[in-house]
Amino acid sequence: MDYLLEKLRKLDFLETATITDKSGNSVDGKEAWNVIKETVLTLETALENTDQLNVQIEQMTWQIAEIRDQQERMEEVASTTVDTAEEIYNAREQIRIAHEKLEIQKEELRLLSITDSLTGAYNRRYLMEYLADFGEKQEENFSLLMLDIDHFKKVNDTYGHASGDAALKEFVGLCMNVMPEEAILGRLGGEEFALALPGLSLIAATEIGEKIRKSTEALICEEDGNRFSFTVSIGASCIQLSKRDSMDLLTHADKLLYDAKEGGRNTVVFAT
Repeated sequence: MDYLLEKLRKLDFLETATITDKSGNSVDGKEAWNVIKETVLTLETALENTDQLNVQIEQMTWQIAEIRDQQERMEEVASTTVDTAEEIYNAREQIRIAHEKLEIQKEELRLLSITDSLTGAYNRRYLMEYLADFGEKQEENFSLLMLDIDHFKKVNDTYGHASGDAALKEFVGLCMNVMPEEAILGRLGGEEFALALPGLSLIAATEIGEKIRKSTEALICEEDGNRFSFTVSIGASCIQLSKRDSMDLLTHADKLLYDAKEGGRNTVVFAT
């Protein structure tokens, strides 16, 4: 632009000169000077606008580049956030699964600690704790059956201990099929069991005891090629807890079981 202005200043003389073209026609120098000047100024303005436009284009280019950088950072943050959220969800899911497994294992350990490993009935410790705890409640009826397999030693001696174990498991399965859902069956030791029947009267308990006796009598066990049967003697007692505690009930039922044994076995003896 400075170069054009310099050339324009060198043409100042045209403003006062008279110019003749090739055809001999005269042209006013001032008029020619104005045309040239206007053309140069127009060109100057165009060049200035071009420079401004280039500056604006450069600024916009930087702005676009900055926006793209921001977009890339936002996309990276969004991707990281998604990954982090997924990791948190997976971690929580793993913790939940581990917690469920732990609860299952705890329940399995609890059952192992209160269950007779051979028969699946509750063990003596749990039964005694149950009776002690139940003695603090004020239920109107609470029945208890004492059960003892008759001549069980003969089963072991004749058919072997594997057959004796099979007989115990068959007997417990039989009792569980007959007894109410809320009943508690425990193995006191050897072939002796107790069946707690909360909320049942003596009549109802005796009926259950008779079902167990009849089902046992009809049972045929098979083990190691041996076929054998056995019977059970039962003592049934029921008391109101306001008069006597549950441990007294256990003693009373055990005495009735002894009476059943002495009376010929394979029978149910109940309190009168």
